[in-house]
Amino acid sequence: MGSEKKRTLKPYNYHVIHKGFVDVDELVEAITSWLEEYKYDYGFKKISQSVKEDGGEIEIDIVSEKEISPYVKFNIEIGIWLLKGQKVMVEKETGKKSGRAGKLEVQIKGSMEKDYNEMYEKNNFTKFLREIYERYIIKNVLSGMEAKIYIEGEKLGKVINKVLERIG
Repeated sequence: MGSEKKRTLKPYNYHVIHKGFVDVDELVEAITSWLEEYKYDYGFKKISQSVKEDGGEIEIDIVSEKEISPYVKFNIEIGIWLLKGQKVMVEKETGKKSGRAGKLEVQIKGSMEKDYNEMYEKNNFTKFLREIYERYIIKNVLSGMEAKIYIEGEKLGKVINKVLERIG
């Protein structure tokens, strides 16, 4: 009870830190492939790279959304930060591979946005109707959708971990 008053629920938050070799391009490719496979529309909110004495920093922010119903959509935000990223060349089974060695942080935030078209936000009476609708009519459906965004976030987290294990 009480979640019917909130229009955005944030059931998933994932954070991983990886130190060592990183191929940022391969990581971003794996993330965007997953988003396409799960039918998310996505875009790059920020891509920045800076050079510093201790290496370089890369910051990439990806935002994505998927309409689940006319009432609910899922949003996934992915932040990738590479700190102290020195350019390196490593020897792999498949040959030499270039990338960066440094500290990589990845954060995933999954959220479920209800009434994203603001159909019920016109006045206090329609807001009241939205709360009744969520509390008594579609309560179980919304619980299932909240579980689904959590599961999808977990699956994306596993993809990221697999890439980091393979390249690190």
